[in-house]
Amino acid sequence: MINTKFKIIKAHPQGFCDGVVRAINKTKEALNNPNTPRPIYILGSIVHNKEISNAFKSLGLLTITFDDIKDIKTGTIIISAHGVSPSVIKAIKENNVNIIDTTCKKVQFLHELVKEKINLGYDVLFMGKENHEETRGVLGISDKVHLYKELDDYSKYNKLILVCQTTLCYNDVLKEYETIKQKYPQIEVACEICDATRLRQKAGLDASVSSDLVLVVGDRTSNNANSLVKTIKEINQNCYLIEGIKDLKEISFKNIKTVTITSAASTPRVITDEVIKTLNNIDSTDFKTKIELLDYIK
Repeated sequence: MINTKFKIIKAHPQGFCDGVVRAINKTKEALNNPNTPRPIYILGSIVHNKEISNAFKSLGLLTITFDDIKDIKTGTIIISAHGVSPSVIKAIKENNVNIIDTTCKKVQFLHELVKEKINLGYDVLFMGKENHEETRGVLGISDKVHLYKELDDYSKYNKLILVCQTTLCYNDVLKEYETIKQKYPQIEVACEICDATRLRQKAGLDASVSSDLVLVVGDRTSNNANSLVKTIKEINQNCYLIEGIKDLKEISFKNIKTVTITSAASTPRVITDEVIKTLNNIDSTDFKTKIELLDYIK
């Protein structure tokens, strides 16, 4: 018989980080301000959460790609929390289009570090997820920034620094850095995992040690969410990434007494709250969300 009464442990901190809150608030302010030049576009996703993107779409925010920039001559383009390269900013300004920049401050710091090192004659290795917006932005700073690939040879560089994407698995990065340092003793390293990511991973680990089941609430496209799952699975394999209560139908709760809940830095709290409420009434739920679209960005 399935136990439908669970002890629920909530990891802390979890959910929205300051960078996501800032990006959402700046986007809402732009949409609510009649003086913001229209149309208003978002370059890519404001953050990696489809519910947030859909909520903003319902308010009139238009999503564009990098290839669209050359054709936009009026209105406002919002830069997402993931940031973009200087060449993208330049292209937008050349078209006299208004810019609202919501780039995360940690990503901004990473960009400045990369520029500083290049000015000092360094080549920069960037460890990050290929084709991720943050990776694209950093690689676009200069042709002296190279995406790190394990099989490539970097021994030809005398002045070399290794940096990383801000949302990777902290423990994995430290291990990989040590391996790279042994192979290339001349390399400098700078671990730029943001504090919000690192603290959420640590909190998730701490709260998951003795749990029968761990649920990470987050979008499947979110690197932050996937890194959180990967980190927790180091100590608890019974860990699942869920986007909302509909995914609870696919999980076995047989012999489960303790459930740990955490969420990614781009996950609205209303989703996590609904998951917890559903777990407390799992024997009578229909697994259909009651969240209204605009609730995701409140």
